[in-house]
Amino acid sequence: MFLDTDDFACSGINSVCLDGPYNIADRGYRCGCDDGYHGNPYLPEGCQDIDECSHRDLYPCYGDCKNTPGGFICLCPTGYYGNASAPNGCKDINECDNQEAHSCYGICQNSPGTFKCQCPDGTYGDPSTKGDVLQ
Repeated sequence: MFLDTDDFACSGINSVCLDGPYNIADRGYRCGCDDGYHGNPYLPEGCQDIDECSHRDLYPCYGDCKNTPGGFICLCPTGYYGNASAPNGCKDINECDNQEAHSCYGICQNSPGTFKCQCPDGTYGDPSTKGDVLQ
């Protein structure tokens, strides 16, 4: 049987109408908050967004965490790649393995999360511009 939830108490923002106890047909309903929300689903604005980034013990993120409505995004920081939701899941990108992709036409030195590009000894110019290293 289809229930018109607009006629029930759980018609607030981010609340949902759930089957009654034990999922037995025609046993009523109860209200709950949508995934990613918590609070009192019986109030018009009772379900509030969970800030998963401030509860990393429950929502693990070992990288850069950004809260979104009803969820969150977890990414490795700039200069890293991998799975930021796993411990030690972000690995350093070695920019020196593909210098041209990172605009380095001189001597490349990788370091965690970044790299340094410099002119070879005895030369000058801009090592990040192709053909601009001069003797």
